[in-house]
Amino acid sequence: MTETFKPPRRPSSQSSLTAEYRTLESAFGDGYTQRSGDGLNVEGRTWTAVWPVLTYAQLTEIEAFFKAHKGYVAFFWKGPGDTETLKYRCKTWQRSFAGGRPSLSATMERVFDL
Repeated sequence: MTETFKPPRRPSSQSSLTAEYRTLESAFGDGYTQRSGDGLNVEGRTWTAVWPVLTYAQLTEIEAFFKAHKGYVAFFWKGPGDTETLKYRCKTWQRSFAGGRPSLSATMERVFDL
């Protein structure tokens, strides 16, 4: 069963969403171009989620979730401002220490698993 990622805090407003549609395109010599969607699920979404000023317990909880999913196991998550919960995976995250307090940013990539 797919888990739901419920971090101890919501990501900050510094988080950003990148949406990209997968398309197939063929350009012809007369300048004509033919385009179509690449498969059934063409809307790709990648969130850069940022959690500034975490406690060490919060940092550990978020990292433990990502480590348990090993970058390939999908989980449900609702991005900031999203109206629906979608499936994502997290292959990369970065922790930093600004002003002596830990912060974390993670790249969440939408996946279409069965």
